[in-house]
Amino acid sequence: AQLMYAAGETEAAWRELEALSSEAGIAPVASRSLALLSMQRGEYDQAFGRFRDLVKSGQFVYESMFYLGQIAEVKEQHSD
Repeated sequence: AQLMYAAGETEAAWRELEALSSEAGIAPVASRSLALLSMQRGEYDQAFGRFRDLVKSGQFVYESMFYLGQIAEVKEQHSD
């Protein structure tokens, strides 16, 4: 899916990651990728939800907390 995204096939990559996000074992990695892609797309609410879910699940906690802080900063800048 990441190779598809890098090749410019963003929608196909997104669909593949969505499918992988429901598979046991790979779900946290797929969710992390979807959260990062959401941030790149400027979909901060969606990214926030995915990173929050990763923190709740105990997966990628420190990285997710970092990105949650970045999202908060971006949202604060847009509300000024």
